[in-house]
Formats: sequence, structure tokens, C-alpha cells
Amino acid sequence: MEAPPLTFHQEALVELRDAVRYYGARLPQLGADFVAEVRRVTALVVLRPHAGEPMARGRRRWRCERFPYAAVYRVAPDGSIRVLAVAHHRRRPGYWRARTQATTERMRGVGARPALPNGALLLTTASRIAALLPSVAGRNLLKAVAAERER
Repeated sequence: MEAPPLTFHQEALVELRDAVRYYGARLPQLGADFVAEVRRVTALVVLRPHAGEPMARGRRRWRCERFPYAAVYRVAPDGSIRVLAVAHHRRRPGYWRARTQATTERMRGVGARPALPNGALLLTTASRIAALLPSVAGRNLLKAVAAERER
């Protein structure tokens, strides 16, 4: 069975980038560790999309173990997953709620972009995340994703 496609809301990618920069400024390896944790969480979301903590209006949340962040996401009727936010547990609770309406419309096909094959989506998302990392860590992430696609 093929895993459902997972995409990030553009603002969720900005939040991810900002958190990576913050942790990377504290300790260079910490930024890469944060990306690895978000990658682990999103992989779990893809494997078990309905296992995340239920929230209002069909949203779910999966908390990171090592960092005070969670992936807030929504599962569409077709099984596709949209990460709405990479949200800090205590900063500005619920600020991302306005993203839900646009995501609902996109999942229903209103203003939808052409779908990419699953591996291409994963690689596209990994490329965006890898761009946030120092060059060696970014290349390693892309290699890991490419290896996953070949399996």
C-alpha cells in the first residue's frame, strides 16, 4: 500500500525554518536534530494519520518528543495529509487556525494544484527542509529520502 501524500502549508515551512535557525544558533547540531525530529513525527503521521491527538474541526496534533513543538495537520477524505503548522507548545496558541479554511478548500479541489506522485512530494518536502540546513546535513537528508524512495 502506498503511503498518503504529505504536504506542508507554506507558513508551516516558514515556522520550521525559523525554529531550525533558532536551534542552530544555539548549538549547530541542534538545528539538524530538530529537523530529524520533525521528519520522524511526519513519518509517523504518514504511517498512522488518525493516531495523532484529535483537535477541533478535524485537525490533529502529533507532539515532538525532544522539542516543545507539534505538527498540526489535517487528513483529507482522499487520505492526503496537510501539515498546517509546526507549532510551539506555548507560543501564540491557535495562531494557525485561519489556515484551516484554505486547506479545506484545497483538499476539496478548490484552487488545487496538480498532484505529484508520492515520492516526488516527499522529495520536494525534503528539499525544502534540506535547504534550511547546513550543506552537509542537507545533502544527508536528501540522500536518506532518495534511499527511502528506492525501497
